[in-house]
Amino acid sequence: MHFCRIAYGTSQAVKPWLEPTLAIGNFSMLNALHLKTPTTFVLKGSNMIILPWTQEFFRPWRGQKSPYLSILPADMQRYVGAILAEAQRRGELPAY
Repeated sequence: MHFCRIAYGTSQAVKPWLEPTLAIGNFSMLNALHLKTPTTFVLKGSNMIILPWTQEFFRPWRGQKSPYLSILPADMQRYVGAILAEAQRRGELPAY
């Protein structure tokens, strides 16, 4: 079975100096990632959950073939990976 780590995303202001975040606000990136408004994902372990990759939690959106809307570009994947690796090193991520 596969599992997915889900980060809390919000369009509200987040203090990035208090929490590790990934903020998406560039218009072309919002379009590429199919986000309607600027969104900040809080990458702190206590703001994440882990769900099994099952139909109960992940179904294709109406008219779509897959449950995901987009994939982060490689540079953003590396950034998020570095944040999560550091959080895991400190024991701050929920376990699968």
